[in-house]
Parts: sequence; C-alpha cells; structure tokens
Amino acid sequence: MRLQAIAIVAANILLGSACQSSNSPSTSNSTTGPTIVYAVSHLAVTMDPCFIPGGNETSEVNNWLYLAWDYNPVTTANGPIPMDDVTSAFKGNMVPGLLTSWELSSDQLTWTLHIRKGVVDSYGNEVKAKFAKWVLERVNKAGGCSYWTNALGVPDAASQVTVVDDYTLRVQLKTPNAIFLNVLNSNSGLVMGPEVMKHVTTADPWGTQWLRQNAPATGPYLLKSWTPGVEQVFVRNPKYIGPNPAQIGKIIYRLVPDASVRVTLLLSGQAQVARDLSPQNIKQISDSKKAVAHCVAGNRYVYAAFNVTPGHPTENLLLRQALNYAVPYDDVINSVYNGTATRLYGFAPPITNGYLGQSAFPYRYDLTKASNVLAQSGLHNVRLTLLINNTFPEHQQIAVLLQNSFSKIGVSLTIDKKPAAAWYDQAASRS
Repeated sequence: MRLQAIAIVAANILLGSACQSSNSPSTSNSTTGPTIVYAVSHLAVTMDPCFIPGGNETSEVNNWLYLAWDYNPVTTANGPIPMDDVTSAFKGNMVPGLLTSWELSSDQLTWTLHIRKGVVDSYGNEVKAKFAKWVLERVNKAGGCSYWTNALGVPDAASQVTVVDDYTLRVQLKTPNAIFLNVLNSNSGLVMGPEVMKHVTTADPWGTQWLRQNAPATGPYLLKSWTPGVEQVFVRNPKYIGPNPAQIGKIIYRLVPDASVRVTLLLSGQAQVARDLSPQNIKQISDSKKAVAHCVAGNRYVYAAFNVTPGHPTENLLLRQALNYAVPYDDVINSVYNGTATRLYGFAPPITNGYLGQSAFPYRYDLTKASNVLAQSGLHNVRLTLLINNTFPEHQQIAVLLQNSFSKIGVSLTIDKKPAAAWYDQAASRS
C-alpha cells in the first residue's frame, strides 16, 4: 500500500519554512533584459499545466509559459473582494488574459466568452475558440485536473461549450456558479498553444507525452532549452501579447539539490535567487548582508494521501482515522519548520469559501485514541509505504516523524524516497 503523496496530513505550510533569497540580477551578455539564475531544489517535472504535482517550481514555470483565461484580482482599500461576488465591482478588478470580455445571461446559466484576437503560441499558431473548447475537453478527460472543470460547472465540455465563431465561446451551466470567473483563472486551466494538436496520437489523444518536455507557450516566457538533471532555460516569448509582459530576459532554473550549496551560489553572486531554504539558511543569508530574504505566507499544502482502492489496508476508514490521530502535528511544525507553518484543519484553508474551521476538524495528536480506533478496525500488523519526493528534505524529516509515531500504535511505515521525476510518475499513475 502506498500513500500517494507527501508527508503530513493537514498541514498548511508557510513559505517562511521554504523562503527564497535574492540579490541583484546579472545584466552581462544580455541584450533582451537581465538574466537571473534561479537555484532550485528540483526542476519542473512537466510543461503540462494539467499535471502539476511536482512542487512549486512546476506550477511556477507553467504560470510563466501559459496565458490565463481571464484576470488578476485586485485587493481594494477594504480588503480582498469576496470570491463569491460576481458584481460589476468584482469584475472591474479583472485584467483580461486570453479573454477580452464576457457576459452572463440574466438567469446566470450562460457565459459568453470573447477571446482576444492575435494570441499565438511560440510556434506561431493562433488560439481560437475551437482550440479553447478542446482545452476544456482535455481537462475533462486527460486526467490530473478535471476537478477544475467540475468546479467551473462544466464536467462535459463537449456538450456544454459551443463555438459561436472564431473568437467566441458559449458555456452553458446547469446551475448558477458564483465563482465561475475565479475558477476560470486557476493555473490548472492555463491555455497552452495549438501546437500540441500536431502531437496527439491514437494512443495519446490529449498530447500529454509531448507536453511533458515541450511548451507551446502563450505566456510571457518560452522554454528555450532543457538539460535533464541540470537546468531549464526560459527566455522572453516574442509572440506574447497579453498583460504583464516579461521584464527579465532570461531565467535559468538550475538544479542544486543541496540547500547549503544554493546559499553559497547566492552569496557568491553565481545565482540571483535561491528557494526552499531552512530558517538556518535564512539566518546565514541575513547575517551576510549580501542578499535579501523574502518570507511570505504561502499556500503550499503538505499532506499524505491514502490509497483507498479495494485490497489496500487504508480502504479501512477506521485505520485512516487512527493514523490521523497518530500524526505529531506540533512536532512537525516546531521541529521541521521551526514554527513557520500552521495546521490546516481540513483541506480548505481559512481564506477560501466553505472553510469549516478548527472546531469542525476532529483530529488531535492522541496515541491512546489512535490505538483504540485501530483496535476497532480489526487490523493487525499493518504495514504501509509512504512515497515521498526526496528533493524536499523537510518531507523526509516529516516521514521519519510519522514512521516513529505510527510505530507506537503498531503500524509499520516504510519510507520510499524517489527523485522528483520518478516520484511524479508513480504518484500520477497511482500505482
């Protein structure tokens, strides 16, 4: 049995535990703007926006490469506009991306989306309505992010989305969806370019294999080169016409697995940004006065996902509950993250609609309770395997804490460490 993800159930990690530091970008040998070297713990594992379990780097890179559908929300003097507000005030804070405008019918069931003319990918192919519909169908069926179209209220794009003309789509909902525009802006639905259509096959009708290492960019950057295990190089996309044009000429994502080496490169000026650093690394950087540490509250979720398919021990609900009671939440926060993380009570963070709150989450670290619930499950000599991405040292530390704690209730946990790419393959295949 494999836990198909990383490290701890229900922890919302703040980037104080994974800060990045920076110094001035290099301008040498650059005619299109400054160049920065970005020292990272692992490279992006795919260029496919529909498959982004590879960590922040993968998500970040895809946001550079591909254009969002609609907008960037703006915080007003009175704070963020509520996510469920579809009033004109809310829509007035949207900066169009692929879309230039949209209308909602009076019954709130039909969205008419107008596509920006002249949006082409880095291969020169224009994004038109027919391809935009295909993107929605791909999300429905390619796997990895169908939750996105489900949240839109479009679980069947083939029947719910109509191509009106080359630059207009009509989306028919079954029930009103107040957060349609918010969901549309999610990075899971970023719009890659039509070049992918040239690489679909009968065996791979959605071009997933080609997109793993190729990027038909519609965003401000394009993938210039990729040397596996070494670096990924991104440069300005000269065909980009959307909002927020690139200010940096070249970004070199350089693989530097050791955090101390990332710090050394930063302080020596060989890298301009280093990320995923420990509090000790941050202190070293701050004391040096050669770089600046940026630590902000983030939304990195670190969790363990259970395999609940028949035949696996964790299909047993009581076993899953027992393991939740055996997670040493405070130890993880204090010993692994030096207090720069917070508990996540359920899977929705406090900033989202539908947050139930701490009182609705029943689990606390209680080994007596865990043992009693495990006994009720009827299972004995339980052996589990935790699959983790070994490029995250903190995940390995959390895994050891889980291993030690689970052993106290009679559950044996084997830690299976995989490099990022191998981890991605196994986790995505759910094997």
